[in-house]
Amino acid sequence: MNGPDVPPLQSGSIFVVPLKPNPRPDSDASRLLADEGIVTVIPAIEHQVSFSVQPKTKREYLLQEVAIALSAGTREEILREASYLRHQTTNGYAAEMMKLLDSAMSGDTGRWALVSASLVSALGIPRPTIGDFMAGRYEAHGTSWPGSLAEMSVRKLAKSGDGQEKLINQFLNISDLNEWGSGIALQEFAQSPTLVKGLRSMLEAHRPGSLYVAYDVIKAGQHSIVATAMNTAFAYLNGASKRHSDIQAACWVIRDFGTHAQFKEFLGDIRRFQYQDQKQYDELWRNTIWSDNERERAVLDILLADQRMYDSSQRYSDVARGELTRLRTPKSH
Repeated sequence: MNGPDVPPLQSGSIFVVPLKPNPRPDSDASRLLADEGIVTVIPAIEHQVSFSVQPKTKREYLLQEVAIALSAGTREEILREASYLRHQTTNGYAAEMMKLLDSAMSGDTGRWALVSASLVSALGIPRPTIGDFMAGRYEAHGTSWPGSLAEMSVRKLAKSGDGQEKLINQFLNISDLNEWGSGIALQEFAQSPTLVKGLRSMLEAHRPGSLYVAYDVIKAGQHSIVATAMNTAFAYLNGASKRHSDIQAACWVIRDFGTHAQFKEFLGDIRRFQYQDQKQYDELWRNTIWSDNERERAVLDILLADQRMYDSSQRYSDVARGELTRLRTPKSH
């Protein structure tokens, strides 16, 4: 938050480091393209991919390194590359990249779906729907549209008869690594039998990220998985998962879609942890309030009666009073 904007340089990671000459190249070594920024280096992998044409320029070399990571990387490596590309305006080289990927992946539609899902899920919001991508509605936006590579990749996948089903399955596949991006994308397919079947199976297995995605899909109108999602949510609160995003999703699911009895049980859990496990207590109430759901008032009642210090500057009751003030303030339109 307060330091320089730099890429995640973790031990064991591999990067391509593009350089540029210094103003005095005869005496000073080459330097990074910029002093800081998440895209000063390019994520890469140690893998050999044979392209039909060897790079003849520095630009072609860099594009091939990106293509290698996308076409031959693991799920984690592909998502890392996609996260790098989200900071780029890819329309200047999307066509060239597609040729490289086509050469490396050929007719492997499963791999295309993994690359497409990763590229789309890495994009911020608002972003086009998969339907928009498939229709090519954004390709004419020129330099104002940074997602040309994602769009071209989805359009190529759409030519396959089972492209949509494979794309859905790959969004689910990477949801443990990027639940937010996958959940937003899968709302579009909320009524798909492929999605419902796959997501229900993942929820029953308590797969990381599945409940977060389920919350987004339920919001989009798929209520047939509510019961399964609710079982998973309570299992997480009882210790089946310690991941923050899983506990967060559990609170959301119970607050927004639980029955009166289920929400009452949830309030009982908050009261139970209040003095038994303060860390879990904080986790539950923090992920329930600051919402647009009136049910949070019941949680605020618990906090209002709690005169202990929440941090060095305020009590739990102070937090509750602040949130109640927000809820009472008329919303501007």
